[in-house]
Amino acid sequence: MIRIIMFALLAIPLISLAQDDCRHGFRGKDLGTVSTLKLSQQFQKWRDENNACHRKWKSDLQLMMEELGTRLAASRVRRKEILKFMGTPDHESDALDMIKLNTGEHIMVYHWRGWHDWMYFVIRKNRVVRMKWWYAYE
Repeated sequence: MIRIIMFALLAIPLISLAQDDCRHGFRGKDLGTVSTLKLSQQFQKWRDENNACHRKWKSDLQLMMEELGTRLAASRVRRKEILKFMGTPDHESDALDMIKLNTGEHIMVYHWRGWHDWMYFVIRKNRVVRMKWWYAYE
């Protein structure tokens, strides 16, 4: 019995640490107050990490991608600015089966959770014309 109580007392701090692993400093912060450059730097740092916290719904990474995408699309930036702030896309082409593109448009895809959930920019005449998300809703 004493061993069980001792184990429980020792495990409590470990459980707390595990729950805090998903907090990176952006949670609860109004991302609108964070500079685009700072968001970009953090996004590019986390982008290729294999971190389970980043795959959770409304994770810091997902919220950061949404904020960056919204800013870049609203400013109708050029393709080179997307590359500057988002890095190399996970996929870029003139056609993608699930997205309808008009003549002269191409797509830049940035994975959040692989091809499961991703953000994309549609580019025409070297400028962003829209940004959207593809969600699997599973």
